[in-house]
Amino acid sequence: RQSLDRMDKPAVDKVEGVPPAIAIDQTNPVRSSRSTVGTMTELNDHLKLLFSRAGSLFDKDTALPVQHDTPEPIYAELVRRAVHAANPRVVLTFPVELPADTSSEEVAQWLSASGFTRIHAEREVEVAQGDRPKASTATRRKVLDVVADRFRLDGAEKARVLEAIEGALKRGSGRLTVYVVKEPVQAVDSAGAAPESIASHPLGDAAYDPALWRFSTGLHCPQSDLRYSDPLASMFSFNSAVGACEACRGFGRVVGVDYGLVIPNDKLTLRAGAVKPMQTPAWQECQDDLMRHAEAAGIPRDTPWYKLTDEQKHWVLKGSPHWNGKWNQHWFGVDRFFEYLESKAYKMHIRVLLSKYRSYTPCGTCGGARLKTESLLWRIGSKAQADAVLPPSKRFMPQGVKWTRAQLEALPGLCLHDMMLMSLDKLKRFFDSLQLQLDGSGAEPGVSAEASSTRFASSKSASTDTPDAALRAGDVAPAQSEAEAKTLKLLFEEVGTRLKYLCDVGIGYLTLDRQSRTLSGGEVQRINLTTALGTSLVNTLFVLDEPSIGLHPR
Repeated sequence: RQSLDRMDKPAVDKVEGVPPAIAIDQTNPVRSSRSTVGTMTELNDHLKLLFSRAGSLFDKDTALPVQHDTPEPIYAELVRRAVHAANPRVVLTFPVELPADTSSEEVAQWLSASGFTRIHAEREVEVAQGDRPKASTATRRKVLDVVADRFRLDGAEKARVLEAIEGALKRGSGRLTVYVVKEPVQAVDSAGAAPESIASHPLGDAAYDPALWRFSTGLHCPQSDLRYSDPLASMFSFNSAVGACEACRGFGRVVGVDYGLVIPNDKLTLRAGAVKPMQTPAWQECQDDLMRHAEAAGIPRDTPWYKLTDEQKHWVLKGSPHWNGKWNQHWFGVDRFFEYLESKAYKMHIRVLLSKYRSYTPCGTCGGARLKTESLLWRIGSKAQADAVLPPSKRFMPQGVKWTRAQLEALPGLCLHDMMLMSLDKLKRFFDSLQLQLDGSGAEPGVSAEASSTRFASSKSASTDTPDAALRAGDVAPAQSEAEAKTLKLLFEEVGTRLKYLCDVGIGYLTLDRQSRTLSGGEVQRINLTTALGTSLVNTLFVLDEPSIGLHPR
């Protein structure tokens, strides 16, 4: 402007047809590892809201669905199970925790003060003082299963059953245990004598082998006795301290020992120096220990590293399974060797040695998922919808769960990290099927179309394959308001629209977990264009800088 003359004002009264312009260039200013395709396109923000409102929770120990149980659904489930079990006699109880040294007189006094007269079962358990059980803080507690009511469901009024359920849940801190008593062949026909026969037989009697039906309010699994917090949107974000893995702080990787640098040549044998850090004169003693203990353990010392079995490699890297803390008795392993070096890291030459064998490795706590285990227990969708876009064998197994591979592959839907690892075109197909289900045009049995259903209906259908699952899901779905159903529909539409834009501009091969700093200029430009289009601007001019450059070759 300094070198240009001031121009006269144009001799026009009005200029029309010049829309506001947005310039989208190819620069990629992102340098942070926290920025991904999902965060740039704001899809992560929509997904975390979607999981917090429509996710289905599965227990980390048993892989069973976890849901809020209320008296009405519990009654419907009791009736359903009673029909399948030929209408047995049931005993509704609630657990009461007392100190382990409580005497029988004190128990009787407590019962009389509470208005109850019978105890169906008694056991001792370890109860942790904090949030998580630890051996050092656990104390022994006596748990009494106090009888709230006893009846046969076909002969009991609904009001009586609901009153017993509500009372048991209230006094049992949200937990209800139903004992199904299998009576002997010569059962007592008298209605008055039957209750006495139930109480008179011990719990372990072969003739009276009761089954247990467990229920609980809140997000609590009765089988594993684990309680979960209500879902928050921040639980599903690795940029929030609530959801980010505590070990890697949401980065998905940590600086650790790289076995590829420790054993750079897999054609060498242990004797020839496959473990590189132990080949210097300073650590020759460790190499001698390896040779001595390998001979004692039957590990081949003259076989190339790549020919060793996984068990033999595990012995070398992790150490002897009989490790007792004494270096001269058992092989300590490569991992403990580096732990020892870490303890001496105040020395300069040790830090230099460690730096030669360090690199970024996937976080062992979250498995590279960036999220806490509790956040990966929530899933969206049905099994058929998940199988259509991702084979069961490729599902992500969360760290810290006790599931088997078969249990994981049998679960419905996908977890958040599964969606992060999928290509955008496959993710679009998955959400298209969810949108059809939400609109009611492709809903499966047990799915409530009016409330999106993914939280309760899929949980219910996961626990049973009977047609009554639809009734059970229908009992829960009305709890979601019409406003919540509209919110879910809006979320699905926003996610579906953005995925459609990303696929239309030709970057459907990317994944949401792809780091932004690894994208080319053309890919960043198209993502920015998608973000701009997702705002639904109208009458806007987009100026693109060489839009066809820097894309993935076709």
